[in-house]
Amino acid sequence: MSREALARRELRRLGVRQSLGTRVGPYAYLLTLLVLALGLIAMDKLVSWAEGIRYAASPLVTAGALLLAIRQWRHHRNEVSISGSLDRLDIVNRYFSDPDHHDVVRHYFGAEETTGWNAGIESWAEWSRRMYVFMELDNLQYGLEKYRLGYSSAYQALRVVDLFAARAQSRVFLAAAKSLVGESGGSYTPEVRGVVKSIQSGARFLGAV
Repeated sequence: MSREALARRELRRLGVRQSLGTRVGPYAYLLTLLVLALGLIAMDKLVSWAEGIRYAASPLVTAGALLLAIRQWRHHRNEVSISGSLDRLDIVNRYFSDPDHHDVVRHYFGAEETTGWNAGIESWAEWSRRMYVFMELDNLQYGLEKYRLGYSSAYQALRVVDLFAARAQSRVFLAAAKSLVGESGGSYTPEVRGVVKSIQSGARFLGAV
């Protein structure tokens, strides 16, 4: 079994799946287009009333290729949008992580009875640790979403998971991550929640690939 297939199997075990359409859609589309074009050429030679129909094959292939190019362009724009969103999120995270801004952040979010993602904001050390975990979770979500939408290979996605698992060798980090992906812990995808909840301290994933 290839490295990519092994990585895909490991991701499925973690609850991260790429749809069949995402994985083979463009190839199936091109194959269908080729079969239609060859069918038109064959009809022209074998069926008397279809004489000249082969000339429709070229415009058909051209139009199909144009539609596929538009689809790929839109997918590229989506990938750029995802990258841009992560960049903007990183700016906010860095602001939150800057000790010079702690008083401002605490003014809006801090309170002794605070619970959820901003609990512990009164302690700068605890807040800094929490923001670091958030940044690692954001990187994990970015890597998994790129794979799920077809913008990266299964092996690259599993590398991202393995890097997060390396961080999770710290039981304190892992406990914080599991807490932060809970219902009150931000807008993480079901895939991220599933992966984080599945990881055990000390587990690694590239060794199986």
